[in-house]
Order: sequence, then structure tokens, then C-alpha cells
Amino acid sequence: MKTEHFKHSLFLKIALILLVGLAFRVFVSCTPPPPITMDYNMAKVVGIDNSGRYMPRFNSVDTMYSDAVAFNLVLYDSAFLYDVFVANNPRGFFAFSKANALSIAENFKPLNKVDQLKIKTLFDIDSDIKAGDDVTGLMLYAGSDFDLYKGLDYAISKLNGEQYEPRGTVQLVFTKPVRNTMAGFRVDITLDNGRQIICFSETFTIITP
Repeated sequence: MKTEHFKHSLFLKIALILLVGLAFRVFVSCTPPPPITMDYNMAKVVGIDNSGRYMPRFNSVDTMYSDAVAFNLVLYDSAFLYDVFVANNPRGFFAFSKANALSIAENFKPLNKVDQLKIKTLFDIDSDIKAGDDVTGLMLYAGSDFDLYKGLDYAISKLNGEQYEPRGTVQLVFTKPVRNTMAGFRVDITLDNGRQIICFSETFTIITP
């Protein structure tokens, strides 16, 4: 009886050890890795439609209605350039990363955070706002669904947070109608280490009433 009890006890101990080891492996496997550091060193301005009148929202466009001027400001690390532009796939520039049951979700955090955004118009907006004028105060952060506009401080906080892809993207809208057939913007991004990133949008064609 003692021998039989010893065998059962030993079996239970071994089973318990294996179960604890398996549980530990599962726990470690499910723990997400620490965020990957990325260095914001490049930027791009991409025109988007938020009018809902002639194209789906968030499509890359070069034509906008005068009262629906908006664009994506994208900051990224040139070391991840292939991942950002997804091998010349235009829609991939805005798409979410693919994942499956065996993949590990990766997060990215900027090494140097955005300290300031400054935006200038490249063309006259109307009789009061001329080419070269600072229009930072006329820009708002639109969020992902354009339902609630917020100040640029909120856009900066979004760029400085952890990202699901090796880039930070914010949607910005211009709050005044453009009384011109063309529009374009220069964006100056100042990082907390003093470095500046400057980028220019393409020239947008404006549809006026």
C-alpha cells in the first residue's frame, strides 16, 4: 500500500510540475513585448476627403471641396520605410497591419516626441489670409471618425503615444473655406530634442461653390 501511495504521489507531483511549467510558458507567450523604439525623422502630408460628397472618407485625394480641406500628417522612421508604404500599395498606407492567431502584436513608441506643430499656407486662402501666412490656429485635429474636433495639442499627444504601426498619423482639418482654386501647406514639426522636420503637401485642386 505504501508503494502504491508513493507511486500516486510521485505521479501527482510530476503532473503538477508539468502543469505549472506549461501555465508559465503560456503566460510568457501571451505577454506582449515592450514597445519598439522608432525615431521620427521623416514626414508626409496626404490629402484626404472629409466631405462625404464624392469619395469615401480617408481616401487619398488631390481634389477637395473648399469647405472640406483636410489632410493626414504622417510621421515615421525612415528605417521602417518599407513597412510604412507597404511596397508601393497606396491603400496599404492607411490600412491596418495584418495579424493572425500566432502573431505577436507589436507597438512602437517615438524616441523623441513632438513638441510643436506649425503650419503655413502655400497659397492665398482668401482676401485676408495670404500665401506664407501662419494658419496653425485654423487647424484642428479630427480624430478617426470626424465626429469631434479637438485642438492641435491633442494631435501632438496622439503622435507622442504608442502606435500600432511604425508611424504616427493624425487627421487635420482646415476650419475656413478656401476661396481659391488651389491649396497647399507647409508643416514644420519640432521635436523635443530641438530637431525640425519640414514637409510640404502637394498642390490640392479646390472645388469652389
